[in-house]
Amino acid sequence: MAMQSVADATVSVRALMTTLFLRLAPGLHELIVFDVNRHAEVNALMNRDAAPSPDSLLNGAPLNFKLSVLRNAGADSQRIEIAHRLAGASAISRESTTLAWPPLVYSLSHVALPFAPDDPIYGAEVPRPLRAIYLGRPNLLGERGLLAIPAGDLIRLRFNPFFDYMEQRIEAFLQMHSPRIAAAHALERNGPVELGDPLGGPP
Repeated sequence: MAMQSVADATVSVRALMTTLFLRLAPGLHELIVFDVNRHAEVNALMNRDAAPSPDSLLNGAPLNFKLSVLRNAGADSQRIEIAHRLAGASAISRESTTLAWPPLVYSLSHVALPFAPDDPIYGAEVPRPLRAIYLGRPNLLGERGLLAIPAGDLIRLRFNPFFDYMEQRIEAFLQMHSPRIAAAHALERNGPVELGDPLGGPP
């Protein structure tokens, strides 16, 4: 399982699909992609070529992995729905959620995914009392050209507003595949395991 934002200045989601996922043997692999906020008022300000559209990722030849895309439920909605395409299938199913884009957030970023909104350094709110450097939402105002930090770096999102969803999906994935994972680890350590027991105990 991997999770990726379509807005990522470090790793291209298309490269992740073609260089890694499409080269995997067919199996229970899953790629979860976070689209940008395509609410009409936000979308009007965006560079349209900066991120691939959800449709371009979901449509096309069958995939050897499950693809899930978190996207706006509609152009007039900040609410998130999830479009699923199962491995080997062409049909796309839609799942409603209670997730929604927070105000003033138009995309995730490469650095945002692993950090919860309550992270004391990269989170959404300045911790009180402030006991460490805070980098989550630096609100620096003044004249342009004075700061050594590029202005673009100051607006880069550093926390994941959908962190709880991501955490739940990872935990569910590990619970579902824990016997297979344990068997793979046992194979690395001890060689082939006994048939009939994925954990390597007595049959």
